[in-house]
Amino acid sequence: MNVFGQRQHPEKYIPNTVYKALNNEKIIIHSDSTKNNPGSRHYIHVEDVADAVLFILNNKERIKDIPDDKYGAKCKKVNIASSLELNNLEVAQLISKSLGKEIDYELVDFHSTRPGHDLRYALDDSLIASLGWRPVKSNFEGLEQVTNWYSKNQEWLRF
Repeated sequence: MNVFGQRQHPEKYIPNTVYKALNNEKIIIHSDSTKNNPGSRHYIHVEDVADAVLFILNNKERIKDIPDDKYGAKCKKVNIASSLELNNLEVAQLISKSLGKEIDYELVDFHSTRPGHDLRYALDDSLIASLGWRPVKSNFEGLEQVTNWYSKNQEWLRF
């Protein structure tokens, strides 16, 4: 999962992409070795993460009935996730649309030479969904909100 929101460190993908789009700089997008398939992530807005934590705390009784995890964890594990997966080019395009700007980008293969650097990050949110929790904010709404916030608060985009 990639959690995003206002005031995120400017090195992270979304604020970095907003910065580069605002300044007409090339956006580097991680891809596979063919440089045709961008990396993908399940993105979730920080407000939804906070809401999910509160949901879990308020539903401790229901969660304690969940079977133990097969790997021997000492506590119950509940993935907080969004079921919407976006590739990083799609995210850059949504940011550029929110800003009303064309973007310059390049797909770059970092994954072949960096063991442990995954092209895809995803979590299974079926457990928390089965308990009745869903993200409130759509990723499209959240990305537009965050992009607009960064464009009005560009001091947060400086390293």
